[in-house]
Amino acid sequence: MSADPSQLLHILEELQQVVKDWTQAVHSVSDDTGSAVGTVKDVSDHLSASAQAQLQAANEMVTRAAQMRANAAAARSAAENALERARYLVAQANSRIAQAQQMQHDWEGRRAEAQTELEAATTDLMAAQAEAQAAAQARDAAREKLEGARAILSGAQGSLAAARAQLAAAAARGYTDQQGVYHAANTSSEQAAVSAAEAKVSLAQAGVSHAQAAFNSAQQRVEMAVQWVNLAQARVERAQARVQMCQSKLAQAQALLAQARNLLSTAMAALAKAEQALDKAYAAVAAANVATMQAEEAKARAEAAVRHAAAVHAAATTLSSAHGLFKNLSALQSENGARALSEVESLLEQLMSFDNSTSI
Repeated sequence: MSADPSQLLHILEELQQVVKDWTQAVHSVSDDTGSAVGTVKDVSDHLSASAQAQLQAANEMVTRAAQMRANAAAARSAAENALERARYLVAQANSRIAQAQQMQHDWEGRRAEAQTELEAATTDLMAAQAEAQAAAQARDAAREKLEGARAILSGAQGSLAAARAQLAAAAARGYTDQQGVYHAANTSSEQAAVSAAEAKVSLAQAGVSHAQAAFNSAQQRVEMAVQWVNLAQARVERAQARVQMCQSKLAQAQALLAQARNLLSTAMAALAKAEQALDKAYAAVAAANVATMQAEEAKARAEAAVRHAAAVHAAATTLSSAHGLFKNLSALQSENGARALSEVESLLEQLMSFDNSTSI
């Protein structure tokens, strides 16, 4: 069955149009692929640069967070050491306060004892001084009595001497008579006077002896009273020295107590500061931990962005390869299309010539 030349012409014209359309489509795909490759490459470069910047920033954040954590840990350690020292100082201050208070209590008790001893010694001294005064007065009275007894003895002795002189004078009045017989004088009254004078002398001597004994006793009493006064005075001086020593020790204890209280005040202030510093250090550690967590999260996101950028870059590379293939295909299609179109046009010209010859 022979084909109609007009139908063949129509088929060749459609074939020519198909070849043109296909060639144009291949060129269009190649151009679109090239545009997409450029766009994807730009996006890939942007994503890669952004991801690298994010990763660098995240690494810096991690480094800074690690430094913050190290600084916070050092601050916490220092604060804990400071707190421990402050607590030690507080304990030492409390111990010194207790020691100073005990010392103060002890020396207050000793001072009270010393004061009591001083009062007793003063009372004893006053008694000794009163006894010394009374003994001196008794001695003076005994001296006066002794002097009076001695005066009486002296008078009695004078009277005895006078009586003896009178007795001797009376005895001298005796005589010897013519026969040679001695006749003694009557001296009975003189002898009686001498006896009476001797009795008075004896009595006066006894009075002197008694007065001397009383004086000696009074003098011994004075000496004992003076010794008592000296001992009491020495006791008073020792008690006064002990009171002064206790007062000095008590003043030292009070000064130590004031120093210990000042130390406690300083230690309590240091303790409060150390507690505040420790709270700040704990807060800094918590903040550093949060910063570390945030930095690690940022690093994870940055690494994910880097992987995403790498995937986009891989896609861009794949698309570029596809673009190369499409480009090669377009070139090949252009060459084959041009050859096909040339052949189709040649056929069309032949058909046209054939159709014209047939018509004639």
